[in-house]
Amino acid sequence: MTKKRLIALVGDADVLIDYAKSAKHVLGLVVQHVCDLYVLEEVFDEVDQLTRRDVQTSGIKFCSPTLQQYAEAAQRGGALSAQDRLCLVMARENGWSCWTNDNPLRAACRSKHVGVVWGLEIMLHLVRVDALEPGEAERIALDIQSKNPRHIHHGIIEKFKKKLREL
Repeated sequence: MTKKRLIALVGDADVLIDYAKSAKHVLGLVVQHVCDLYVLEEVFDEVDQLTRRDVQTSGIKFCSPTLQQYAEAAQRGGALSAQDRLCLVMARENGWSCWTNDNPLRAACRSKHVGVVWGLEIMLHLVRVDALEPGEAERIALDIQSKNPRHIHHGIIEKFKKKLREL
């Protein structure tokens, strides 16, 4: 889990979809109680489960890369999608962390010394600041797993529950 204080997160599509399907209100809680949350237009376009109104109501901010950032992200290489490369560039350039479950993006962030937050991990931050009850966080995690069992498997849930108990 990220040890230093989060300044801001830029979310990729996978975590936004998970929370949009299971607990949209968590997105607003992140903005209210933990840190700023950003989404790129290119990522938002991948998330059919969120409307512009959902994003604006929750306090998520849209961000746009500069031409130079687009050019850097457009360079081919590795297993990252164009959207993931943009998230990485924006996080690095702005001192943000990436909020993702995507292993190739997580590895790229670590290699570039960019902070990374797991999808479920953000709820640990919310529990720590009393913005979310541990039981509610566990219920949401299980709901996310039920809708995304391929990526949020039993082992991830067990690790999450253990970290919840340690708070």
